[in-house]
Amino acid sequence: MVALVASAGGLDALSAVLRDLPVDLPAAMIVQQHLGGRGSTLPRILERRTRHRVGWAADGAPLTPGRVSVCPPHRQLEVLPDGTCSLRPLAPLDQRPRPHDTLLTSLADSFGSRAVAVVLSGSGSDAAAGVAALKARGGLVVAQSEDSAEYPSMPMAAAAAGADLVLPLHEIAGVLGDITAGAPYRGRTTSATRTGRRSAMRARWPPPRSGSTAPRHRSAGCTPGRRTCARWCASRWTHPSRR
Repeated sequence: MVALVASAGGLDALSAVLRDLPVDLPAAMIVQQHLGGRGSTLPRILERRTRHRVGWAADGAPLTPGRVSVCPPHRQLEVLPDGTCSLRPLAPLDQRPRPHDTLLTSLADSFGSRAVAVVLSGSGSDAAAGVAALKARGGLVVAQSEDSAEYPSMPMAAAAAGADLVLPLHEIAGVLGDITAGAPYRGRTTSATRTGRRSAMRARWPPPRSGSTAPRHRSAGCTPGRRTCARWCASRWTHPSRR
């Protein structure tokens, strides 16, 4: 089960990830974005921009591979252990839990290590508590990199909460495709950043074949000090900027 959550600046990010994901992805997909108006046409826009079947999630409806289910406006979406949706009206603003936290926590409770969450562009820190819940249950979390997000505070809060991978937008779909296809990944947790936030686990993807000896990666993309790199060094697991 894959959940993609976004807020401000999230439309283009969601479109880019879904556009690059294979149509036959062997996982159900959920999209949740902070939506204001009841007349939102988000499913229609995403279906027009991608090759996937996209529609509104419905209360009690199953989440199935090959379809993208979008949380409707003014509704709180939760995932149940049987793979169906639970939708209820959002509480008044002053009593309202953060919707991304609620979704990701339900995903952790229902699917545990079989869950993958992607936190894309957005303001604020909604999803951070949900990321922590997913990590506690063995789920995998990807956060969009700060330099590729139009509004970076939400994915950076996810990174500080323990996201496994922080990736530029153009790499996320490829990694999701590999993960849902069963490919393993390896990574290491970096030390704290200068701002005191815990950086995410940096991984070289995909891992080299067992027993292979690959040359040292010398791409210009491996500029020391950069938070992310367009490619990962083929000879060592450590990101070049950490050597």
